[in-house]
Amino acid sequence: MKTLHSLNSSLRRMTGILLKILTGFMVLTILAQIILRRVFNVSMDFVIDVNRLCFIWSVFLGAGHLYGGEGLIRFDLFINRLSGRGLVVSRIISAVTSLVFFLSMIYAGFLMIPFTRDQLFSTIKVSYFWLYLPLIVGGFILALAAVEQLFTGLKSMNRGLDQLTDQGGQP
Repeated sequence: MKTLHSLNSSLRRMTGILLKILTGFMVLTILAQIILRRVFNVSMDFVIDVNRLCFIWSVFLGAGHLYGGEGLIRFDLFINRLSGRGLVVSRIISAVTSLVFFLSMIYAGFLMIPFTRDQLFSTIKVSYFWLYLPLIVGGFILALAAVEQLFTGLKSMNRGLDQLTDQGGQP
């Protein structure tokens, strides 16, 4: 459990740094494109494709970064109205359904890769493989975070049952 937590923490730190780099790169290339086009009447056609790649990577890495830190919008409005065992069970159900969705993302990404390997962007001559790879990488980061949340929920469920048993109550 601690190993999973430290792995997720390391991934969150690395994705945070990578997201800052990608965002800065996108801002600088678009700014350069605007200046070159307006001032020198020169267009850098590759900027659109490069920024498309950066944006898609940012979306999937950002989702993993936020989900791991519980920063995404969820059904907390409903879940936080619960208490005790109901709260724990609802968080476990949420983690399981999220995990199933993230694993299906990874599977879909693997299904797409063979069809995109031979397709190239017109301006940068890079395979569309790099456009669909974030689906797998982001899904993997999201799935690891969901597994950690699932284990945390199960651990708190067991703790609650142990406390009930220690107090002589019925589980």
